[in-house]
Amino acid sequence: MTNDELIGFLAMHDHAVESRLGPSGEPRSSYVGIAVTADAQVILNCFKTSRKYHDLQRDPRIALVVGWQDAQTVQLEGVADFPSGVELDALRERYLAVHPDATRGPDIAYIRIRPAWARCSDFRGDEPEVHDLTFERPA
Repeated sequence: MTNDELIGFLAMHDHAVESRLGPSGEPRSSYVGIAVTADAQVILNCFKTSRKYHDLQRDPRIALVVGWQDAQTVQLEGVADFPSGVELDALRERYLAVHPDATRGPDIAYIRIRPAWARCSDFRGDEPEVHDLTFERPA
């Protein structure tokens, strides 16, 4: 799977399961709405009072699983950040284009995930197809 195919696959899905680490290193996961940018950045949002927000502020490592319904999946690992200014405006606009009914307001944070690694799996055929992609590590 190419980078463009990965972006196309992610764009066909509007939800994922994300995982991160809690304060004592315990695993935490949640079902989240997502949107993807043209350069494979994934956007999600959360309340600033949520465990997710505080966990990712403390440790920005994050993983997602997307697309399990049709025997095709993407596992994605990356680094989360909380953009501001013009970057935030563009990412919020992209997220709200996919999720127009999403909660809005000052208590909502938008999280950008810059992928470092992805595994794209297709189990629909006789032989599974599995491809790994690596990305430049975000600065």
